[in-house]
Amino acid sequence: TTCGRWHADGREIGVSVNLSPLAINHLDLPDIIESVALERNVLPGSITFEIAETTLPDNLATMVDIVARLRIKGFRVALDEFTGRHSAVEQILGMPFSELKLARSFVDGCSETPSKRAVVEAGLAIARSLRLSSVGVGMTKRPDWDLLAELGCEAAQGPFIARPMPETGFDIWL
Repeated sequence: TTCGRWHADGREIGVSVNLSPLAINHLDLPDIIESVALERNVLPGSITFEIAETTLPDNLATMVDIVARLRIKGFRVALDEFTGRHSAVEQILGMPFSELKLARSFVDGCSETPSKRAVVEAGLAIARSLRLSSVGVGMTKRPDWDLLAELGCEAAQGPFIARPMPETGFDIWL
C-alpha cells in the first residue's frame, strides 16, 4: 500500500510504501527503485519504504544490504508496526533504519489508555535515543494525534489523516 504522510505541524513529508517480505529478498530492489524514481523525477527523500517488524527475516544479511543501499541512495526506510519485542529491539540496533513506526495497537487509544500511553512513550524514547524519526501508525482520532504531538512524535499516518490508496487516488486526495 501507499499512503501520504504528514508532519504533526501539517507539512507533507512524502509517501510511504510497504515492502513485502518477498521484496526485501531481492538484491536488485534498490537499483530498480532508484531507476523508477529518477525516471519520474521523484526525490528519494520523499519516499519511505516500510518493513514490518513481523516480517523481519531470521537471516538479516540480505535485508541489511537492501536497507543500507536504499539509505545510501537517499530513500528513507522505516521499521513498521514496532511493538518493542525484545528480539526486534536487538535487530534494529544494527540496522540502518531512518525511522521507527509505533504500532497501531498502541497508538489507537493511547490518549485514553494509560498502558498504551506508556508503551508509546517508551517507543518514542527508543526512537530519540537511536536518533530515528518517529511515526504513530493507525491514527484514528484527534485526541491520539494531540497526545503524540505533545509527546514529541514527529509524524503520524492512519485513517484520521487518509486511508491507504492507489497512486491515482493520491492526486485526488491531495
